[in-house]
Amino acid sequence: MSLKRTRDALGVEEHLNRRGRRGRRGRGWFTVEVEPGRYARVPAWRSRETFLAAVDEVAARSSWRAPRRASFTRVLGMLAEVADGATGRGVQVSVRTIASRTGHSRGTVFRRLADARRAGLLVDVARGRHTYRGERARASLEVGRRVHRVATTRALTHRPDVVVETPPTPSGVGSSLPSVGLTKRARRARPRPIAVQRLAAGLVARRGMAWADGGRHIGALCGVLESVLPDAGAWTSQDVLGALEGRVRARGGVELGRDARDRLGYLRHALTEAVAAGAVPATVRAVAARSERAEVLARRRAEDADVAARLAATDPAAVAAARASIRASIAAARRAGRAA
Repeated sequence: MSLKRTRDALGVEEHLNRRGRRGRRGRGWFTVEVEPGRYARVPAWRSRETFLAAVDEVAARSSWRAPRRASFTRVLGMLAEVADGATGRGVQVSVRTIASRTGHSRGTVFRRLADARRAGLLVDVARGRHTYRGERARASLEVGRRVHRVATTRALTHRPDVVVETPPTPSGVGSSLPSVGLTKRARRARPRPIAVQRLAAGLVARRGMAWADGGRHIGALCGVLESVLPDAGAWTSQDVLGALEGRVRARGGVELGRDARDRLGYLRHALTEAVAAGAVPATVRAVAARSERAEVLARRRAEDADVAARLAATDPAAVAAARASIRASIAAARRAGRAA
């Protein structure tokens, strides 16, 4: 019996169990690893059951017709079966495979995936692409055939109102994985402020700044930003980039960035120097500028009031006599000039 017929006969779940028992060699489809940091902004699901409950809730609250709700739950249920059980990540299955497993057309699968993205249940982590020569050779060894394309890598997550902040881990570095076996002290630890998490995610998403997390979990970058930046929640990714660029211009050097041996350590050192040199976020600069403008306006008003007070205290007759004396002096000088 062929591999495809075996999967169809066993069903998805039993096939995945057998695939897991066989190990990497002989899998039904070939997968590739995504670049480090791709999952940094995608919270992990709490569990497969929680995710499926969220799917049912979205379908129940929608105004869709029954066929659309059924196809929505069926497609996401199939994706949940192939996702990593602890995180909901690593879903690298093609639309054609999803359609063959669920019995829907490819067009229906595309529409249900779009529904899941809009509902906040699905994130495309890496687009599908053609494989490289080394990957095709590895695919021949693992699945026994040449693979010319890999599917889009997706991650299943909860809606934003279900996953809000990243829970802490024993090391103090934020993680989107559920905390298992933590001590009471670790469970009581303060989670990362959501503003700092957004700052870290925005920083690694900037062009040329993917190195900022040092290839580690995004929580490590959050720790660096919290320890170096005063009131890190007030900073934006543009503020951090401006501070780094200002440091480079002041030193007349180049940015090491991705070429540094310890990229997180380099980022900590560079930001520490930038802050010591006076780098502040745009909000602080705006407040300082408003305060300076208010001080200048107050000084001008005080000067105007002083001039007005002096004018009010001056005798009008004395002012008129002084003006007449000045005019007489000017007229006499003109007459002397014409006579000469």
